Amino acid sequence: MNIWKRSQKLIAQCGTNDPERILQQLGVSILPCELHGIRGFYKRIERNEIVFVDDSLSEEERRFVLAHELGHLLLHKGINRIFLEQNTYLKTSPYEKEANLFALFLLFPNPSDVHAVCDTIEKTARYLGCSEELAEDYLTSTANL
Repeated sequence: MNIWKRSQKLIAQCGTNDPERILQQLGVSILPCELHGIRGFYKRIERNEIVFVDDSLSEEERRFVLAHELGHLLLHKGINRIFLEQNTYLKTSPYEKEANLFALFLLFPNPSDVHAVCDTIEKTARYLGCSEELAEDYLTSTANL
């Protein structure tokens, strides 16, 4: 199942696109804490799923980080990105790109609305609150929906 369909199925199942409410419905603990150099991360500890999120983020950033970590939880269960990055030669950037796209699909579930108001990559990036590269990925991924 592609990432967009996965996000839409989750929204339908949970009745919301709010990542915090979805995480709560899934029984995932959200732990705001002081983080340095990262905005958040997902961790499974002895059958307990936890999303750690930097407590200094704005509400908009927090929503994106929670949606991003939810993407990791659903798309990359069992993959320890930090271990892979530090102990192997595997690139973890594809996982980050997938989690970022999942977050955008969750937070902006109606691509036709985005396409209707954004006619350039720059406008799309501003509207979505993301990089131009990620905005381009969003536009490309949703062009035929």
